[in-house]
Amino acid sequence: VAYNGSQTYTPMTNITMSHNTVIAAWGGKGIGVYGGSGHHVTDNYIADTARYIGLGVGRFGVNGSDMTGATVSGNVIVRSGGNAYAQGQPALHIGNGGDGQNTGIVSNAVVTGNSVIQSVYDGVAFSTSTSTTLSGNTITNPWRNGIVISPPYYPAPSGNTTITDNTVTGLGAGESA
Repeated sequence: VAYNGSQTYTPMTNITMSHNTVIAAWGGKGIGVYGGSGHHVTDNYIADTARYIGLGVGRFGVNGSDMTGATVSGNVIVRSGGNAYAQGQPALHIGNGGDGQNTGIVSNAVVTGNSVIQSVYDGVAFSTSTSTTLSGNTITNPWRNGIVISPPYYPAPSGNTTITDNTVTGLGAGESA
């Protein structure tokens, strides 16, 4: 078998991650949804991620699968986000990866009823995604901004998102909800 430098993966479907506790993840995200569809990430507790995003919803790298549907609800994300590669990564990220590779599709993510508490950098961040819903989430005491579209080091956003009924409290001076 000749290896031509590329690899493809079969997208996973209908994965459920619920009622998990993730504390002090070091080498990766607390929880990551990397491609596929029909996923449910519900009622998890993620705290103290050291280097990366607390909860990521999107696609991983250039060879990963498109992410075409996920429901993310009822999760609690505490003191998460990290400074890997000096990027100041958010606690919750939706969209193509922070590895600077803007390839593939991230669509139909429904992110509702989550709590992001004392994020290390920004609470929630968006990069390229489409048909995304961010609704009814609570962001409390972020170190920087509450909700960021086009965070530094991430692909510029494109697509459409509906952002409604989210609450951001405890902002520092000069930071944006």
